[in-house]
This record gives sequence, C-alpha cells and structure tokens, in this order.
Amino acid sequence: MNALELLDEGEIKFNGRIQINRKYVCGKTNDSSSYDHYTLVQDTSIEKKLGVIGIVHGFAQCSDTFMETQVQLAMNGYIVYAIDLEGYGYTAGARICGLRIERFHHQVATLLQLASTN
Repeated sequence: MNALELLDEGEIKFNGRIQINRKYVCGKTNDSSSYDHYTLVQDTSIEKKLGVIGIVHGFAQCSDTFMETQVQLAMNGYIVYAIDLEGYGYTAGARICGLRIERFHHQVATLLQLASTN
C-alpha cells in the first residue's frame, strides 16, 4: 500500500476492484479555513453492498492505521468511510494536541453525512 502514502487526494484502484478515494471536504461547521480529510474504500466488483461503516481513529493515530481493515471490510461487501480528526493525518489543525470536543463532534457529523449519501 505504499502508493497510498503519496495519495492525499484522488482515486486509486487495486486489482481492478478495490477503489480508494481520498478527498478534502468542508466540514459541517462550514468553516472555509478548515477542511476535513476522508477516505472512502469499496469493492467495485460487489453490486449489492451490505451496508456503510464509518471509522474514527483513536488519539495518536490517523485513518491510515485502519487501511487494512477498511480494505477487508470492502472485500466483504461494505462501503467504508474513515476520517482524519483535526490535527491528525491529512486534516489541518494543531498537531496532536489541539482537538476540541466541539470540533470532534462536527467532524463525526461530517463523516455521518458522507456515509448517509450511500
């Protein structure tokens, strides 16, 4: 998965079936100075999906920590979204120590909004 390390935004496909999309989105706060980074993983060879799963990483991690899990879930028929919390991974913000509970709430709301489109 080393190719993913270079992909902060865009799409990549593995084995002609595992599609990984990475994108910056304006969060539910509509603060145009801060964008959230999310990853969408799905298996395009499976027509009928079982459901949608949202993954929020723990502290001192980023969403890439769960990339293998995301791929495994996708291969088993799920659409998987993961988000980088403020200050982690590709999302802007004070590194590691600046997460506020209000911002956390808005980021999880953004993740749920993205997941609800499927």
